[in-house]
Amino acid sequence: MKIFHIDDNSKMTDVFSKIFTSKKHVYISENNPNIGLKRILSENFDLILLDISILNSVVLIYLQI
Repeated sequence: MKIFHIDDNSKMTDVFSKIFTSKKHVYISENNPNIGLKRILSENFDLILLDISILNSVVLIYLQI
């Protein structure tokens, strides 16, 4: 499974990386919501995880595109 995670907390993405890669999933993370949204729009992922605290930022960026 290809998993993409946007979270501004790099410690959190490190924890998720250890969990998902230990289960043999492809885990990709991004700490910058601008870059993360561009990747969501340009790549295919099986699962997208989004930090709730940056949800508004991602929605506003998406509406500006």
